[in-house]
Amino acid sequence: MVPSLNFVSSALLSASLSYGGGDAGFILSNPPTVEIGREVTFTITIPFNGLVLFFVSLGDGPTNFPWGTMCIDYPPLFQFPLLLPGNTPIPLSAKVPCDDSLIGLVVYQQFVCFNTSDIKQDGISNQTSVQVLAPGGTSAYYADFSNIGGLQLNGSAAKVGNVVRLSSNVPSQAGTVFYTTSLPIDADTSFRTRFQFRIHGTNNGADGMTIMIQGNDPFQVGVNGSGLGYGGIGNSLAVEIDNWDSGMLDPSDNHLGLLTNGDYSMHQGFYNSPFDLEDASSHEIWVEYCGWTDELYVFLAQTPGGGKPSTPVISRTIDLYALTGGTAWIGLSAATGAVTNNHDVENWEFVVW
Repeated sequence: MVPSLNFVSSALLSASLSYGGGDAGFILSNPPTVEIGREVTFTITIPFNGLVLFFVSLGDGPTNFPWGTMCIDYPPLFQFPLLLPGNTPIPLSAKVPCDDSLIGLVVYQQFVCFNTSDIKQDGISNQTSVQVLAPGGTSAYYADFSNIGGLQLNGSAAKVGNVVRLSSNVPSQAGTVFYTTSLPIDADTSFRTRFQFRIHGTNNGADGMTIMIQGNDPFQVGVNGSGLGYGGIGNSLAVEIDNWDSGMLDPSDNHLGLLTNGDYSMHQGFYNSPFDLEDASSHEIWVEYCGWTDELYVFLAQTPGGGKPSTPVISRTIDLYALTGGTAWIGLSAATGAVTNNHDVENWEFVVW
């Protein structure tokens, strides 16, 4: 059985072994790097039956741990007692939070070992990490859409200059764009995406847009009008930008909403925007999801280019893997009904890992 250390902090990040004193038989075997939002596994071996205490601390150098005082340079982020058999590699695992603030940090881990045969301290081992890495995985960045390579445009979606216009200022349209490369999804898959949008053409127009991940194929087009080009697309998760009040279906005519399984009548969460989402100006939105906590966050900025706001406007716990299954595609949609608007995507980036 592999003990699991489920960190609520920056967790185990490591590189080459260096000893802080004590037994040279005290061995830690770790990967040299780790990404945020990933699980890391390592082994620990001690030359005798022992009790191990594990500490992690952030700082500019390895922690000082003078025995007898239990003092360290910084407050420990984690400590964990473990009884280990001697001369036996024991696998351990930990998960690193999906937290951008960890990227580039140096983390120092420290194991202090006691020989249970004579209840004395027999070894200390320190290990210093390299930088924490940004997430890898499948990613794309479209600074604009002068080149739409890698994208599948469906329905009314079209390249107009350097933007993708998902639906134009014409009644009863529905359009989608999907990244054509499929994404492997499992219980720990995480993603983050950001795009800049502009809705314009009709004062008090309709209907709105979505960003979605769906487990069907890259050719999906949903219902127009209130369906936002998303309605009816099952096995899916979407965040909507909705600028038309469809009565019982919507909380207002100017909101963000969290939708699942193509059902646009049921909001899993929503946010009424304090500024007009269809004022013909560009706005920016971020959606971030951490697979091993199932936490989803949505951020919204009235003025693009100023960076992600510090506080999400929607936060929910949701299971992406249960919704999409093992393969998915990421994309955007928009629609018009009897009332219309141009729905433009000006730039887009994402990473799924």
